[in-house]
Amino acid sequence: MKDMVKEFGTVDLLGMIFPGSVLMVLICAECGAWPMIEQFVGSGAMGVVKTAVILFGGYALGMLLHDIGDMAERMLWQIPVFNPKVSVLLANGDAALFFPSPDLPEGGCARPEGSGRFQMIVGVSPAYALMSSLGLAFLFYIEWSLRIRMESFFLTLGSITAIIIILTLAGRLFWEDKHKDAGLLPYQKIVGVTERVFSQKQTEYKFRIAGKADGGASKIHLFDGFRAMARNLLVGVFIAYIWAHFSSGIFYQMFSSVFSSVFAAVCFYFVLLLLAIRSWRYSFLQYKYIYEDMAYMDERQKEKAESKKAAGHKEKK
Repeated sequence: MKDMVKEFGTVDLLGMIFPGSVLMVLICAECGAWPMIEQFVGSGAMGVVKTAVILFGGYALGMLLHDIGDMAERMLWQIPVFNPKVSVLLANGDAALFFPSPDLPEGGCARPEGSGRFQMIVGVSPAYALMSSLGLAFLFYIEWSLRIRMESFFLTLGSITAIIIILTLAGRLFWEDKHKDAGLLPYQKIVGVTERVFSQKQTEYKFRIAGKADGGASKIHLFDGFRAMARNLLVGVFIAYIWAHFSSGIFYQMFSSVFSSVFAAVCFYFVLLLLAIRSWRYSFLQYKYIYEDMAYMDERQKEKAESKKAAGHKEKK
């Protein structure tokens, strides 16, 4: 049992058990599961059974949320303007990966200055912030107007898809127009180059810190847990949102009450927007620290090699 507990990390606790347990409680209430379970086990054992259902069932449900989130994330990150790994490389001056041009200044950053300032203040790329805020705004406007009907769900789905397509095309046109004379790497190859860079860095990073009590690694695991929690909570909310359009139970009542009050709708909008923004931000920070830790360890390794080389020269003399 102790060995099993040790295997639980921040992703399991924050990213799976917590969101999954919250959604499990709501689903059991939606389906009327508690009265049915009580008939089988009796009221005396309900406390223990409820705890087991919420924790273990929530963990299983949390793994499903995590897989759905991973799949959605991988699809979204195929678009360079939404990919935090691309932002990490640009923020660290690795423009040469995308711009193999001799005219590019050494250590120059390909990111436009305004975009860099925006991300420093808000914490996410402008394109991702625009997609999140506009997508949620359309969702809330449509649901406010149509009041949780089946038609409103499909209309919202179409609107969000259109926003993603428009921003994807706009990002590509901006990238190609801004750097048309800089020996630009084809836009569709940017994500592939980025993934290869980070695949190598992450593998080497895990190898280097294996068996070490490394504070940086703990920080990266913590950011991974926070990222999974924010993202999986968002996935859980959208599952409940979809469910609300096809039932008249607790999910429908919850979203109906949200869209019946301006104050509740505005608060809920900013909660969802915050979850979307923090999910991307924690992903960015996780890869940023991996990148910076690798650069630091490489520098230290280089210094040690130079010290050994200098010491060898002294001994020969």
